[in-house]
Amino acid sequence: MDTERDFQQRFSTHRYSQQFQPLSDNSRPQAEETEEEKLNLGWLFTVIFRRAPIMIIVGIILSGLFGSIVVLKSRKIEPEYRGGFQILIEPVTVEGQFARQYLLAQSENTDIQRIKVENSLVDYESLIRVLRSPQLMEPVFEKLLQQYPDLNRSSIVSKLEIERIKYDLDGKEQGTRIIKVSYQDLDPTKIMSVLNAVSETYLNYSRQERLQSLNQGIDFINEQLPGLRSRFKILQSEKQQFQQKYNFVDPETAVSKISAEVRPIQLELANTKAELSEAREIYLLLQQQWLEQDYVGILGNHSQSYNSLIRQYQELESQMAVEAGRLREDSFPMQALREKHDNVLQILSREAERVVQNIANQVEVLTEKEKSYEQTIENFEQQLREIPRLRQQYDSLDQELQIVQETLNDFLKKREALRVNAAQQQTPWQLIAPPNLPIDSNGNILPTTIVQTKKNLAIIVILSFLLGVGIGFIIDILIEVFHHPDEIKSTTKLPILGVIPLSKKLKKVAKKSQTFIPIGSVTSLTAVSDSHWPIKNGQVDQYQTGSPVSEAFRSLYANICLLSSNKSLNTLTISSATLGDGKSTIAIHLAQTAAFMGQRVLLVDADLRNPQIHQKLGLPNLRGFRDAITSDLSLNDAIQRSPQDDNLFVLTAGQIPPDPVQVLSAKKRQYLMEQFRAFFDLVIYDTPAVTGLADTSLIAAQTDGIILVVGIKKTNRSTVLKSLEELNLSNSVLGLVANRMRG
Repeated sequence: MDTERDFQQRFSTHRYSQQFQPLSDNSRPQAEETEEEKLNLGWLFTVIFRRAPIMIIVGIILSGLFGSIVVLKSRKIEPEYRGGFQILIEPVTVEGQFARQYLLAQSENTDIQRIKVENSLVDYESLIRVLRSPQLMEPVFEKLLQQYPDLNRSSIVSKLEIERIKYDLDGKEQGTRIIKVSYQDLDPTKIMSVLNAVSETYLNYSRQERLQSLNQGIDFINEQLPGLRSRFKILQSEKQQFQQKYNFVDPETAVSKISAEVRPIQLELANTKAELSEAREIYLLLQQQWLEQDYVGILGNHSQSYNSLIRQYQELESQMAVEAGRLREDSFPMQALREKHDNVLQILSREAERVVQNIANQVEVLTEKEKSYEQTIENFEQQLREIPRLRQQYDSLDQELQIVQETLNDFLKKREALRVNAAQQQTPWQLIAPPNLPIDSNGNILPTTIVQTKKNLAIIVILSFLLGVGIGFIIDILIEVFHHPDEIKSTTKLPILGVIPLSKKLKKVAKKSQTFIPIGSVTSLTAVSDSHWPIKNGQVDQYQTGSPVSEAFRSLYANICLLSSNKSLNTLTISSATLGDGKSTIAIHLAQTAAFMGQRVLLVDADLRNPQIHQKLGLPNLRGFRDAITSDLSLNDAIQRSPQDDNLFVLTAGQIPPDPVQVLSAKKRQYLMEQFRAFFDLVIYDTPAVTGLADTSLIAAQTDGIILVVGIKKTNRSTVLKSLEELNLSNSVLGLVANRMRG
């Protein structure tokens, strides 16, 4: 007890009257919904900003992958086409309707007055079934089988649509007297062949329905007409293909057309060559001026819009030449003038480069235009050389087509002559819309299958980037380290007392071990030389420089002071969830800050497993906290005092014991901590990491609270929560310190 009494007397000689008292509780966080919403939004934007590269890369990869699949599939999709024709089944004129009603009444002995009342004389539902029946479709199939040997009966029927055209009248659906027939297939030529065959069959059926028999002449002609039509269509198709292939109607007009088309192109070629030659000369001149950095010459010859900029540049050069003889080169006015001169020169350079590039682009465009004209002229000349051979082929094909056409016309005239009498007694169906395929304004056939590749690609890009955002959030969630103090606050629901920026200076508290002064070895603190204390100007002076690090620790100290208005905080435990979070560094600098603020501070290294205080301060660790507990070592011999700041004292850990928990469980440790509380304004204990160890809980049970240090981008969330769960069982966690925050 004499040793402790001497320790008390030495410390009481310079004890300050001020106490470490909290000032206010205004900084205690409040769990309000608005703050949580802002925090959640902030977290969302932070994650997006942090994981943006991953999100973008995933979005690009997925867009490229699925986009390629969509493009490949769209290229494999063969467009289908749909053609059709329309047939008027019943007459629409008054005379036609009356004639048909009269004939029907005569043939079926039906009352004509009753017939007039009916809207229609035809059962269209039954008619449609008849038109799709094998009786009518078999002739169509047999006819088409000659042209398409692989044709399937069921495919024709399934692709053939027959419907009655309807309209709305006073909200009710009414039917017209028109039947619409359509057919869909991949081959437009096949569609037209099927439609022509079907329309012809239906029209023939309309005639055969009303006539029981035809004379032998009509039968013979009808037997010959299909072959003639087929031959005529083949020859006509060959002629059309010949004309389309060689792009002319007949050889005579082709020569005139080619000659007329090639003249303006030759004139354009000559003009283009002249323009290209002039543009190349200008480009060579501008290139030479560019290499000579004659930006003024480039812009001055190009456009008068740059005159003001050129005058400004020339005025600056003149002004610089005048000021060069009067001012020093490193003088502020001269530097400002030169900076303005360089800015204007840079603008001139950019504009000159743009002018040169425009001329280069013009040369390139004219070169391509010249090549295009030359190729076009060559193609026309090649066509002219082919005209004699093509004329012979065309004349032969046209002569054969005329013979077939004359024969076909003769047969048709004879057949019509034979039908004159029969036609007076029938009202056949009328083909009001012949077989056709829809075309656009350019004459191209419109497909029915619309492949929306651009729309699908846009959807894929959007979905891919949304998936990339989702993957980014998943990765951010799976990586359980904290990235920002707000995440620590939202996860732990505890206040953030301080945010310490990442600084290499914090890791270099002392570069080498130096001599320190035990309290019992001196009689006057003023006699101790500054060189005996290892905390150099880089440590103490940093609290006077206003650096970000010093301001961070001042803010931490102020927040600790403001934690509570009902409870004084004289003893603090500094710990962390895991090793390497920087708790010892935080404890050292917090102690220095409090001492600089006028508090008498004792920094105790209570980490008896992996002590760091003596290493960071460059102090020997032969005797310390462990020795004071387990032996009769005087505290005067164990505690060191700073010669630069009379308020700062350090008690190292001492030799590492085999069982730290046993040492910390000793009653003397509790007695020493009570002595420290009485002798100092503030006592800071640096303890081991919390997880899995009882050391921190033993020390914290006798202190006013615990401050947990969390390393940004280092400490695991689950580890922090587990540590807080262990500490909250018997200790008061005041808050957390976010360490190594990157700017």
